[in-house]
Amino acid sequence: MQRIAALQAIRSASVHVMGAIDPTIRLPDTCVRIGPASFAHGLALMEQTKLLLNFMPFRGGAHERVFYGLSRGACSLSDGSSLLEAGAQPDEGGVIFRAPPERLDQQVAELIGTPGALDRRRDTLLMLRKLGESCHIHTVLDGGCGEGTYRTLLGPHLPGAKWIGIEVWQPYVDAFKLAERYDRLVVEDLRRAAFDKFGPVDLAIFGDVLEHMTKSEAMDVVARASAVAPYVLISIPVVEYAQDETFGNPYEVHVKDDWDHYEVMRTFPGITAFFIHDHIGVYLLTTTAEASTNVTQLQHVIPALVRQQCPNDRMAWGAWQMENHL
Repeated sequence: MQRIAALQAIRSASVHVMGAIDPTIRLPDTCVRIGPASFAHGLALMEQTKLLLNFMPFRGGAHERVFYGLSRGACSLSDGSSLLEAGAQPDEGGVIFRAPPERLDQQVAELIGTPGALDRRRDTLLMLRKLGESCHIHTVLDGGCGEGTYRTLLGPHLPGAKWIGIEVWQPYVDAFKLAERYDRLVVEDLRRAAFDKFGPVDLAIFGDVLEHMTKSEAMDVVARASAVAPYVLISIPVVEYAQDETFGNPYEVHVKDDWDHYEVMRTFPGITAFFIHDHIGVYLLTTTAEASTNVTQLQHVIPALVRQQCPNDRMAWGAWQMENHL
């Protein structure tokens, strides 16, 4: 009955309800009953939503619907479970632990109403999915892969791609079973990794990792990746954002915690596309003329899709003037 109680509590957002529910049970007018839906239909609906409301039928393990939602760019508002709670902080990694019914409506309203709270992943998914559909990405280097967030998020949209992960902290490798999730995993400090030994790479990802090193080290890492990959994706806080070590991991410290958008733009050459969401900037660098052309062509597709699905986003592309689009 927790599902019914939660649905009856939400009044501040439209909720599309999949699955069978007793028609005699009264739900708020904000609920749209879809009824039983096929797997494909469910995935299509997840692509259109910002927030997936999930109920765990058990405490052990995890519910696969959470990860289907993440792969479609939706954050999951879910019960906890032994897997989701193991080594994780609430409200991180795209999984947000659901408040009790009496506070649930307020939680949903705050999440939906806060610009950038849920949407950064959607922009990245749209952009890389389009590149993947054009068969431009076959090998991905995930630098500083942590818990494997980008592998989980982008993997379904880059079918057939080979994934190479680099992670320095062995406890993360063990806790998140990274060796099982990557085609090749290297336990090494990203700052000393020889990217050229991995052979041709189409996309290098540095997701929320460059702030964990000095500016000169970050510049060196990106420059070496740019020498082997036509596409380099950077996700980085663009506000002052201090952080100490977490879970006993000294590599979680933010060494340079004061990046801003303009410094990123000046520091890393070849930025062709970028998104700004709240305190995070996502930047796509291209290192060949063909890659630049491919991304430039997406400027006719992605902004319209982003604005349609995320009308309140702060977003800018390539040569656009940032201040004109915030």
